[in-house]
Amino acid sequence: MPPQKYRVMELFQRWMDYIFKCSCERRAGIRKRLMLTKSDQDSITAWRLPTIVLELHRSTSGRPKQSPRHVHEEYQIIFGHQGAGKYDYRGARHITPPGSLIIIHPGEAHSACGLEARTRTSTYQSIYVQPEYMQEMAVEAGCSGTGLPFFTETVTLDESLIRRFSHLCRALQQSGACLEKASLLCSTIQYLITRQGEIQPAPRKAYRAQASVDRVREYLNANACENVTLADLAGIADLSPNHLCSSFRREIGVPPHAYQTQLRLTKAKSLLADGLPIGDVAAETGFVDQSHLTHQFQRHFGVTPGCYFPRITSAKS
Repeated sequence: MPPQKYRVMELFQRWMDYIFKCSCERRAGIRKRLMLTKSDQDSITAWRLPTIVLELHRSTSGRPKQSPRHVHEEYQIIFGHQGAGKYDYRGARHITPPGSLIIIHPGEAHSACGLEARTRTSTYQSIYVQPEYMQEMAVEAGCSGTGLPFFTETVTLDESLIRRFSHLCRALQQSGACLEKASLLCSTIQYLITRQGEIQPAPRKAYRAQASVDRVREYLNANACENVTLADLAGIADLSPNHLCSSFRREIGVPPHAYQTQLRLTKAKSLLADGLPIGDVAAETGFVDQSHLTHQFQRHFGVTPGCYFPRITSAKS
């Protein structure tokens, strides 16, 4: 065989070896990603009780994540951050030192972001408390007035308060007596109210379109999973579409479509906790498909629906 042919065959063999090597490395990379365990991923573990939801957020190392501006219908109490962060809330930017406790009122738009890249896995805890339960605890604590408790300090480093919430969360995550958990929850919320709360409405600017926005908000709360159009909402508000969007954003803090998305995601969490498959959850909550739900879920919560791990608890309060 001529030397040139040997040379061509040698080059061809080297090329095939190179392709085979790249293919093996690619398969190994895919296999590694598929074999990731819970400890290698961002995740949220949730414990649901009748009056509260406790979430344990776990974040792996990497760049800080920015959550989009959103609202909750519940009080949100966040603590246990192992790094500094910032919250844009009530027209101001609040810096949150490591270990601080943050209180967000129901219906108040806010966003959050870390201030530094994470060099190791970190966790924090978030408790969502129903407004009705918070109001009931305020009455039990002997507070006068009929309004919801209002907390003037968004960020606090009160060590006794943080210690009580840490103890509460450890108890809720463990198997134990329902009576003990319910009693601990009551005493912790009452301690928060008496130490930090006031029974007064949060200051808000009133304007003539407020009643219209309230009607639209009530409609979205009742029909969050429906394919509602802006024309439908404008008719309910008796405002033009543009006027409705600007008024809704001014009153609620986010536009109508973002508010509806947040309601759908909250419902999705509840259905995931009930054990529904992700595809069924997407259909039940009005998302186009599973990928649409996954995109929005990860955008708002930093994890995919598959990394949201609900825990069943029999604690009653």
